[in-house]
Amino acid sequence: MSNYLMKSLERVLRAAAAAPGYRDRFAAAGLITNREGRVELVDDWQSAFARLRPIAKDTIRQAPGQFLASVDDIVYRGSTSGTRGQYFTYFADSEWNRARLKARQSSLRWWGIHEQTPILNLGSRLLPVRVGDMAMAGPITSEFIDRLLHQLATTPAVIRGYPSRLCDIAAALTGRKLPVVLGVICTGECLFDFQKALLERVFAVPVINEYGCQESGISGLTCPEAGRLHLDGDRCLYEIVDGQLVSTDLWNMVMPMVRYQCGDVLQLHPDPCSCGRSGLTATLRGRVEDVIRTQQGRQYLGDVPMPAIPGVLQYQVIRGKATQTALQVCPDPTESQLDLQPLMRWAEDVFGEVDVQVSIDSISVPASPPIQSCEVQTWIERVTSGSWATEFRQPQYPQGDGRIVAQLLHELVNPAVMLYQGLPLSTWMLLQQVNQLTITDRNLDEITARIVLFACSFLWNDPSVSSIYAKTIQRLKPRLQNQPEHAMNLDRLIPTLFLDTTTALTIWTDWLHEWDGDRSPESTHWQVDTFALQHVLQAFEAAVQRGWQTPGHMFRTLRPFLSVLIGDLTFFAPQFAPWLLGYWFELLHQQPLPRSKWLEPPDPNGFAFAWLTWRRQLLHAPQQASLSELRAAARSPAEKERVALEQGYGLLIQGQRLNPDDWIQILHQIGEPTPASGTTVDIVPWQPILKALVTPLFEQGQPDLAYDCLRAATVPSSLMSAFERLASQSNYKQYVLCDLFPQTDK
Repeated sequence: MSNYLMKSLERVLRAAAAAPGYRDRFAAAGLITNREGRVELVDDWQSAFARLRPIAKDTIRQAPGQFLASVDDIVYRGSTSGTRGQYFTYFADSEWNRARLKARQSSLRWWGIHEQTPILNLGSRLLPVRVGDMAMAGPITSEFIDRLLHQLATTPAVIRGYPSRLCDIAAALTGRKLPVVLGVICTGECLFDFQKALLERVFAVPVINEYGCQESGISGLTCPEAGRLHLDGDRCLYEIVDGQLVSTDLWNMVMPMVRYQCGDVLQLHPDPCSCGRSGLTATLRGRVEDVIRTQQGRQYLGDVPMPAIPGVLQYQVIRGKATQTALQVCPDPTESQLDLQPLMRWAEDVFGEVDVQVSIDSISVPASPPIQSCEVQTWIERVTSGSWATEFRQPQYPQGDGRIVAQLLHELVNPAVMLYQGLPLSTWMLLQQVNQLTITDRNLDEITARIVLFACSFLWNDPSVSSIYAKTIQRLKPRLQNQPEHAMNLDRLIPTLFLDTTTALTIWTDWLHEWDGDRSPESTHWQVDTFALQHVLQAFEAAVQRGWQTPGHMFRTLRPFLSVLIGDLTFFAPQFAPWLLGYWFELLHQQPLPRSKWLEPPDPNGFAFAWLTWRRQLLHAPQQASLSELRAAARSPAEKERVALEQGYGLLIQGQRLNPDDWIQILHQIGEPTPASGTTVDIVPWQPILKALVTPLFEQGQPDLAYDCLRAATVPSSLMSAFERLASQSNYKQYVLCDLFPQTDK
């Protein structure tokens, strides 16, 4: 072991010794000792480390909080793959995350893939992780294929995904002329020879095999010269124990993985790679639980040769009882005849004399389900008053110009191509097309303008966003005369949450000047519809991203801040009006608005008025803020719960430490279901408090509760929600080799 590895290993062992989950294991190996009440490594820790029993994923999954060693500097949250339903959430610090990104980029450079080279994740449960990366999720339909070809023609990219999913796409593209593809990365499954041959043939580029186990810090990429899988030895210590890969992450000091069995079986090569690069190389043999019966006995899937067969694009083997074996074959449509004899000889060589049943699966790319048509007014009512979950699960489009407008909204909410940030080019072009429409139907013109304003939330960092906004408002203004309460006026103001401060202040000043006449807001009933509420939720995400650049005091102390804004909206949605938007503007921009009757809740004795007064005190003079008026105004259980929440916010903003015993009790009391509702507390607005409780709970020796609080403080994300909607039904891993009865010969 090199000196570097020795120092790195010692560092992570010292960190892991603080985690309760490792104590008994470390003590049994003689790795730690108790010196004056402190747990420390023994002097000869190297010898003791060799005696340390490996730990399985399932052991950590049963009590993951016991493996927290620190709760400082947590910047990364991930989940194990959970192929068999056995997953857990893990956390890591900024140093770990930097090392992860550096290692990955270093390996990609071997293949000429740089930071500016876009990677397009296809049909797999893989999200974009860099600014230029993309993802396409959902079933592989003719629409999916057409969109992929258009995307590649517009933006040449490296494609990445599970080999089984990429081969499904390659089979659908066989015989077609393709745009330029910059590379193919296979990950997440064993890559077999026939798959590699198919992908190289269709996409006309080398295939890169990627291996990784994120929670243990393992990463590896094949080299261009010899095709060997190179493991990153700077981030991990690798061992083979009883045939299984055992690794120790050398960087994660938050949730160390020490002699961790991730369930993979690898063969480490003793000799150096002929490419000249240093470090370990390996061959992936498969998962420990995935074996198949062959003539050589039970073998890991990666040990079974699956060669390219002439005339066959893909094939799948399913072993049943005894000798029953099913072969599913996808023939090459460019070949005139299909000769199954080579495939049958291969099956006999691998499995012996078996009862083979062959089924032929010709390439069939289904068309996307047709979108039903409806009347313009019906569609408008669906998107302004109905459930968006229903609308985008079972969409209906109006005819004519309305169809293009409806398509734009659908792509904004359920993007076919997902970017880390911004709009894909296809959606951007659709937006331009909508902006050029001349619509005579008044109602359709109104909703079109509102949708364009909604699109601005996705373009918050684009230089054109102010121009798009200004042109759209000019389009709306004739519709807004004498209608200050119209929902469109809210859509007009919502983008001020994320537009630059100067532009946003001008918009508010003009709007207040326009309506600060004789009309009294007390007599106005604001027409808040579903669309306006969805618009403000999307604007929150843009505002928070913008806010990272110039964070205010509340922004710094209440994390995740998006949860605070969502909680405000959820609570005050029935009273949603310009006064609430005005407060959010002042909060996000740290800029006061002119005094106006429109910026105060109508009832000066109501809870909303007392809440706004309290929040303004927190914003401008937090140390003098008092909850007494808000507490006195609270009448309903929901208002009293809100007072408790605001008390927590106030303590955090004032820099005070939360007492975990008090706040866990408060959360238990609030979270108990009532006979009337049967529901528990909405956890989203409480996330900043839960996150603030992590450190004191951990310091009090309650790592399980600290871990639960960390898990509960998940930052909401519309991108993740959209991805899950599209990927949840079809983008899982697939088995090319499958044994239904691997542990029996009957």
